[in-house]
Amino acid sequence: TILVVMPSSFLVLGMLCHDFPTLLGNGRALAEVAMQREKSIGWFAILLLLKASITAAAIGSGAAGGTLTPSVALGATIGAVAGESWQYMSPSLAPEEDAPMSVVAAAAFLAVAMRSPVTALWLLVEFSAQGISAADL
Repeated sequence: TILVVMPSSFLVLGMLCHDFPTLLGNGRALAEVAMQREKSIGWFAILLLLKASITAAAIGSGAAGGTLTPSVALGATIGAVAGESWQYMSPSLAPEEDAPMSVVAAAAFLAVAMRSPVTALWLLVEFSAQGISAADL
């Protein structure tokens, strides 16, 4: 079955990546786009569903790869959808800058996927190149 399922999964990915190039790779491109809010809420919702489906199909078909970066990408996209929805539904209650919501959602999604919240938090601090200064402590 691997000789049928894996090529079929990647054929679908190849067809989708023409219109959605951030689906390719491990998810870093999607996470960056989501954290910087470079697309609309509808685009992020579509990308969320497609990335989850494509990642599940690729891992389920036997392709080599992990879940760390795809988890960050899915979490960041959930944060982008939630942040944009909040801005749209209640602009008076929403924060002025909602981009940090993607980073927090990515850390939360990764914490659940890894079952290790502290490690996920520090990985996201490292991935986002934010760092911690002495004044923050």
